[in-house]
Amino acid sequence: VDGNTLRVVIPDGLPLTISYKAKVLAKPGESTSIKNSAHWEGYAVTDGGNVEISDYSYTVGGTASGSATPYVEIIKYDSGSVTDFLSGAEFEMLEGSMVNGAFTPTAGKTWIGTTDAYGKLKFGEGQLMAYNTVYCITETKAPDGFVLNSTPIYFLVAKANSDGSYPAYPAGVDVWYESDTYEYRMGNSRGEAAVVKRFEVAGKTVDRIDGTYYFGIFDTENPSGDPMQTVSLSFSAAQEPQNIAKFTNLELGKTYYVYELDDRGKPVLNGTKAMVDGREFAVSYTGGPAVTIAEDGSAASVTVTNCAVYPTLPETGGSGTAAYAAGGLLLMTAAVMLLLYCNGKHRKKFSPFS
Repeated sequence: VDGNTLRVVIPDGLPLTISYKAKVLAKPGESTSIKNSAHWEGYAVTDGGNVEISDYSYTVGGTASGSATPYVEIIKYDSGSVTDFLSGAEFEMLEGSMVNGAFTPTAGKTWIGTTDAYGKLKFGEGQLMAYNTVYCITETKAPDGFVLNSTPIYFLVAKANSDGSYPAYPAGVDVWYESDTYEYRMGNSRGEAAVVKRFEVAGKTVDRIDGTYYFGIFDTENPSGDPMQTVSLSFSAAQEPQNIAKFTNLELGKTYYVYELDDRGKPVLNGTKAMVDGREFAVSYTGGPAVTIAEDGSAASVTVTNCAVYPTLPETGGSGTAAYAAGGLLLMTAAVMLLLYCNGKHRKKFSPFS
């Protein structure tokens, strides 16, 4: 996300340690600086959330010089479960050159193949590859039930000159220094559906109404059972509003239904009022709660609007004041009569003329 940003969605209620690898785009022995920071989205980086090395360099052990030819191994996995490897993904690899960001294929230098039962595909064993040469990998067919990841990847396997230096490499190419085999891991996702949250107060749209809101996705309309998945969105003055959450691992081509959940965990139907996060809202779904997962993985979403419901007071001068006015007049009349009655008894009992 946004260049070098990695966004990780963490499930509630689980203590987790998050580990990651960062690839340094520098040649072996070349000094560079590294800076990584980790923080909760919408909040500032806390102490201990930074890693910064101003003078970093590294060396490689089993370098490319140990083999006469390089290889590439593609590892295909389920991006929703990185330990599940996927067979049946088809790839094409082209040899060529990269100049000013434009790739030009070399005639007769094409590889095609399909990932095996372990999610692996290796190029370079039959038709030989070359060091310091640009290659382009493109997925041409996704595994069944997964979205095609057709973004082309440009790479080369680096080999040092006789003096230990490396040649200049074109921009936009992933340079591999570690070994003679370029390892490329590519994930495929199933379908996704997003829920977009909006708020209204007195008919006007507002950025947020602080609280935590839960949503469920179902495979039937007007459901009565539990949702297949649940996501939540939290809003507070301490963070910028993040009003989109995603359901993942959905079946391509299938229609689902997204509903907000009330305080009992039950779906709130379109156009009804419910207690949500301890307050009453009128809940509506722009275009309805249905969402169909596109075969090409394009975005599909349901917009949920919560309109705050406040007690309605009678309008001044309107018919709603009649009962209040009548009741007040009756109380005033009773008070006057009681006062006259008490005064009359007092004069009769203590009057000197009686």
